[in-house]
Amino acid sequence: MHGWVDEESKGQTRFCIDSRKDSSTRGLAGEVFLTRRIIVAHISDKKGVLRSDEASYIPSPHSKPSFCGSLIGVPVTTGEETGDCLGVLCFDSYNSTAFDAPIVRDILMIVATRIAEVLISLMREKTRKEISVK
Repeated sequence: MHGWVDEESKGQTRFCIDSRKDSSTRGLAGEVFLTRRIIVAHISDKKGVLRSDEASYIPSPHSKPSFCGSLIGVPVTTGEETGDCLGVLCFDSYNSTAFDAPIVRDILMIVATRIAEVLISLMREKTRKEISVK
């Protein structure tokens, strides 16, 4: 198993980042990408149907029906107010309060910012190499 998605379905999930659609059709990762804010969803199983306190959460068709816990989406940004969002980190836990503490969110935001810095550095290096080849 990989998180709560099996190896066969790994990489099959797609996220909508169309700002013209409402959050209930974008999903949690799409909403994080567009709003550039951390979102936490608490997930429970109500008679075999996954439910969440977060409107943007859409259960994956690959989710285990008995999954109860939490999910967090963290924007990978440059840290600047108007900076681009490069992606989203998503973590899940069987612990329903795993991402509730502000310190946990702060640490995950630091990790996401560091990832953004590495990605930007790699993109600049690639651009520099492409320019020097021409």
